[in-house]
Amino acid sequence: MIAQFLNRCQNLRRFINSGLSRKNFTWLLIIGLSLNLFFSACSSNNETKVLRIGYQRLTDLEILKNRGTLEERLKNQGISVKWSLFQSGTPLMEAMNSDKLDLGGVGEVPPIFAQAAGTDLVYVSTKPPAPIAYGILVNKNSPIENLADLKGKQVTFVKGSSAHFLLIAALKSVGRQITDIKPVYLSPSDARLALSQGRVDAWSIWDPFLGLAELSGDVKLLADPTFGNNQDSTSF
Repeated sequence: MIAQFLNRCQNLRRFINSGLSRKNFTWLLIIGLSLNLFFSACSSNNETKVLRIGYQRLTDLEILKNRGTLEERLKNQGISVKWSLFQSGTPLMEAMNSDKLDLGGVGEVPPIFAQAAGTDLVYVSTKPPAPIAYGILVNKNSPIENLADLKGKQVTFVKGSSAHFLLIAALKSVGRQITDIKPVYLSPSDARLALSQGRVDAWSIWDPFLGLAELSGDVKLLADPTFGNNQDSTSF
C-alpha cells in the first residue's frame, strides 16, 4: 500500500510539473498522509471522492486550477477536486493538520514548523530558490535606511512563515535579534494596509504581495535574502 501511494505521488508530481511554468522561488508541494487512505478508498469502490487542494496566488497550483486539466484527468476515476485559497502557508498547514486538505503548496518554512508540531507530511516536489521573491519593505519616505535601523521598530509579518525566517536572518546579518524589534503578526493584506497607514514601520513579505507593493511606488525595498552580497536564499 505504501509503495502504491508513493508511486501515485510521483505520478502526481510529474503531472503537475509537466507543461507548467516554473516560478523561480523555493516552493514545496506537500501531501498529508491521509491522502494514502484517500487513494485506497478510490480504488476500492465507485463512490465519488474529493481531492482537497490548498493553493496560494500566482503559483503553479493556481495555474493548474485555472486550466482545469487536473479535474479532467481525475474525472474518469470518480474523483472531483476542491480548491481552497490561502494567503500564506501557515494557515494552509493548519488546515492540513486538521485534515481539511490533502495537498498543498507552500514556502520552505511553514512545513518545518508544522512537522515540529507533529503534523505528518510527505514532500512531493520542490523548486529552486530565488532571493528576489522575498523582501523587507518600508514606506517610500521612511527614515529607515538599513536593517540596523529596525531596532525598536514595529515590523509586520506572518508568524511561522518564510518572511518570519527572512526577518530573523536579516537582523542576524547586522548583529541584531528578533527581540530587538516589535513583531506585529498580520496577514499579507492587513500588513499592506498597516504599512501604508504608518501603523507599522516595516513589512517582511513574499511575492506576489512584494511585487504588487513595489509596483504601487509607495514603498522601498530595505533588504532581500541576498543582503546585498549576492548570496542565494539558502544562506538565510
